[in-house]
This record gives sequence, C-alpha cells and structure tokens, in this order.
Amino acid sequence: MNKRETEQIRAAVQGRWLSVLGVLAPQLGPALDRAGRHVRCPVHGGRHNDGFRVFRDVSETGGGICNTCGSYPNGFSLLQWANGWTYPETMEAIGELLGIAREEGRRPVRSEAKPAPAAVPGRRPTGEKNTRARLSAIVRETVSITDRRAKPLWRYFKTRDLPVGRIVQAIPGHYRVLRFHPELPYYTVENESLVLVDKFPALVAIVQDAKGTPVTVHRTYLSTDGLGKADVPGGARKLYPVAEGGSLRGSAIRLGRRAACMGLTEGIETALAVTLATDDRVWSVLNASLLGRWSPPSGVASVVVWADRDRSNAGQEQAKRLAERLRREGFEVRMMLPAGPIPDGRSSMDWADVWSKHGAGGFRRSWWRRAFAATG
Repeated sequence: MNKRETEQIRAAVQGRWLSVLGVLAPQLGPALDRAGRHVRCPVHGGRHNDGFRVFRDVSETGGGICNTCGSYPNGFSLLQWANGWTYPETMEAIGELLGIAREEGRRPVRSEAKPAPAAVPGRRPTGEKNTRARLSAIVRETVSITDRRAKPLWRYFKTRDLPVGRIVQAIPGHYRVLRFHPELPYYTVENESLVLVDKFPALVAIVQDAKGTPVTVHRTYLSTDGLGKADVPGGARKLYPVAEGGSLRGSAIRLGRRAACMGLTEGIETALAVTLATDDRVWSVLNASLLGRWSPPSGVASVVVWADRDRSNAGQEQAKRLAERLRREGFEVRMMLPAGPIPDGRSSMDWADVWSKHGAGGFRRSWWRRAFAATG
C-alpha cells in the first residue's frame, strides 16, 4: 500500500470510526454502545467489567483505553491491539471496508452481476442486547461438517489438502466445535446503515474460554462453490462479539479434548494440518494477539507452539512471548517455526503451507517428542 492510498484511507475514515470499528472488531460492540463508559476488556477480560472504554469522541478518533493493556489514541492502533493485526493489515482491512481500491488492481467491491444490496436499519451488526441468544441462533442454523449440505466446505478443505474424512477421524468430537452454515448473511456498513452484501456458505467454529465455556463463534465465509474464501469487503474471516460475561483471554477453538501435551496454532486450517500431520491434540487461538495471551487449562504439562512465520514478525514475537511466560510458570514448551523463505507475494507462511507442500514429512514428526524426552 503506497502513501497516496494511505492518505485516502485516513481521509475517508474520519468521522466513520464507530461503524468501521463495529464491523472490523465486533468484540468492541459493548464498548461502542457505551462510549466513554467502562466495560469488560475485549482482549484480556479481567475480573471486573470496568477495565476498558472507548473515548467519547470515538466516531472521530477511534481511540480507546484499557487500564491494563494500555492506551490506543486512534482507531488504527485500537484495531491493531484488538485484532492482533499489523499496521499494513489494518490499513488494508479499512480500505477494503470503505471500498478504496488498491492500485495493483484488486478492488474489494461486490460483483456487478448481483442486485444492489438492501440497507438494514441500524448502525452496525454489534452491540444489541443478548449476544448469547444471537450466537445460539447462528449455531442452531448450522449442520455437521459431514452433512451433504456441507459440500462447499468439503471442497474448501480439499483445496487446503485437508480431506474432511480424515478430519472427522482425527477429531471424534468435531461436531461440537466445527459446524457448517449453508447461507450465513454477511453485512458491511455504508452511511451508518447495515448493508447485506450477500449470504455465503461458511465454516462456523465455536470459541471456548479458559474454562471451556462457549463465548463466541468464528466465521470463515466461503465462495459459493467452496473453491476459496468469499471475496467480500472487510475480509472473509470474522469473530463475533463475545457473549455477556465472557472473555477471549485463554480462549481457543478446542479441536478435541485437552491433553498432557497440547499443540497450539493461530489459524483453524493450521491446527487441522498439524493434527493430521502429528496425530497430536492441537487447538487454534485464531490470531497472534490471542496466542500471546493464552493460558493452558489444568492437566496440561507441555505445549508445542506451531508459530506462523510473518514478514512483520508479529506471529514469531507473540509465540516467543507465550513460550517465555509458560516456561516461567513451569511448563515445558517447544516453539516450532516453518523454515523460510516466505514465498514472494505472501506476507506469511504457516504449518498449513508446509502440510500442503510436504505432507507429514515436512514436520519431522519425532523431533519435538525427542526434545521433550531429553529435557523431561
């Protein structure tokens, strides 16, 4: 993204932060509804519901502050903190949401072949009462990933070399955490009103907190044919607001029961790839920010962190932060980083890429087990 595009985005977002934050960081919904008043921190949680607030002029500045995590004077820094994004990732997401085209040619707009979307009254798709009821409604509309209606998801998994049959065998309780929605609505915001872009097939994953209580869902919107993610403004991956009283601290998509030795990744597809490659228990924590804040549940003695390799070093730094903290707490920890270099045109690579290119052979299956045995 060049300087001119950056200036366009900064100019376009002025006065629109309320809507932009509501779409790109739905977990901020309770704070956005009570600008200037304290609510539970959407990142670290906390014992009391008074750790975080957005500024009263949030629509103009986009800023907020957490008594524990720190101050974020504008919407750019707030999004980076809330979502674990880098600055370029933040600018790109805002640009896509506001319909600002990249010079290299990809314009994040709706297909001209589709009818104009209908505006839905309201400011944004977050902050209404009873979030837990809305989450339950989404889950009720889903089906098992083995259901024949989930064929778009089967095709998507196949493009990532993740056969659904092997996933089902490797994760017996898959139906508790991985679900498929045939037509999940995708909204954006235009002129302070919700706009229904379209309905898409979607992978819906249940996010559980440190105690194992479901607190929200993560959605991956897919193209109609399932051969890729949906091309939508704001990105195809969305985390729903956290249910009342819930916290993302220590949360994960628990792909199986906890074990004495746990694997940990950022993305869902990466967790599935590592599971198939190693036959070990692996959970997804969704992003680098949540990775750095994760805490093992009781019964876990050792952790393998399957980190992403990012050009920005965000994934590596958060993985190191987690590993150092867990070692201080008495856990055995190994950090596994895919060998570079990162392919041209890519901002990162992960273990799902290793799986697609090399299969289980790319994981040196016994290496971390030998390392644990030698240090145990």
